[in-house]
Amino acid sequence: MPPSAWMEEAEKANCAHIVDAMIYISNESGTRFDVFWINPKTQTLTQITLDPVEPRIVAPYNTHVDQVLELHEIPDATTGECSSPEQVCRRTYAKAHSEDKTKNVYKITKDFEAVHVTDNLRARAYAGETIASALTFQNSSGETVDIFWVDHTGNKVHLGPLNPGGTAAFDSFVGNEFAVQESGESCGDSCRITHVKNPGNDPTIVIQERFQAMYQGRDISEP
Repeated sequence: MPPSAWMEEAEKANCAHIVDAMIYISNESGTRFDVFWINPKTQTLTQITLDPVEPRIVAPYNTHVDQVLELHEIPDATTGECSSPEQVCRRTYAKAHSEDKTKNVYKITKDFEAVHVTDNLRARAYAGETIASALTFQNSSGETVDIFWVDHTGNKVHLGPLNPGGTAAFDSFVGNEFAVQESGESCGDSCRITHVKNPGNDPTIVIQERFQAMYQGRDISEP
């Protein structure tokens, strides 16, 4: 069903007082999924994605406050199986809470759970706002590392090496993704790598011996 058609159906099914809203879904699950609107009166599903939501994509949807979307994991095109331990395709849900778009931001985790993003800076970044936030890496891993910026398609752009004990600062924005990897000269084919997203407030991120990315005493590493 075309997006305009499902919105018209949603308006008919909704209450008399309709409040427009935007919902943002960041796919960090590592798998693809389709999105469905749930009719609040009949509980029937209407698919609103023309194409599956790919990993590392932030997908925005026009909807109404209190509307619920249902996400369906799609089987792998090669194996025909889903990535859960039981190989069962999973489902999760996201709800538009407010006409304030920063209140309707979700990230889909590796466990295929829809986590409501409540951190204001991160939510604003997911919702398309560009918020400047310089980022500094401190290398306490004991190994030479390479630093990469990761674009929205997952491609890595090499920013340079960082020696043990060294620091490197970069102009950045909240939500920008970086990858820190052991230098290939020191680890061969078994190089460790960690991903981090700029949390805002001009952070200094410390890469520790176990290759954890630490910020303000917590591990912010991502797969």
